[in-house]
Amino acid sequence: MQDYAEKRTYNRCPHEIPIICGYFNSGYYHPAKAVNHSEDGMYLEANFFMKPGASVYIRTKSDTASPAKKTACKCLGQRMIAVAQVKWCRELSASQSSYYGVGIKFYEPAY
Repeated sequence: MQDYAEKRTYNRCPHEIPIICGYFNSGYYHPAKAVNHSEDGMYLEANFFMKPGASVYIRTKSDTASPAKKTACKCLGQRMIAVAQVKWCRELSASQSSYYGVGIKFYEPAY
């Protein structure tokens, strides 16, 4: 396994939750799993390749948004809906249940 240098600005909170995701405005969304998140991004696992640089839509499943579930998080909480950029996508080993690990960076909100 290749060792990647740490480039994160914010610490990640380990918090696995089911999500749906897909290319922004495509109308096609797939189940996936958020593994950890921070203020500016997340790591997720999906069974489809996401092209680096692409804009994606991410939404948590409705039953994971309860206040009780947010207490497991050490930061401000998992975003319920986000539009983000795919920073990288790597194939996982054959023993994993998902096929790709994906690094996501949230777009800054426009004010």
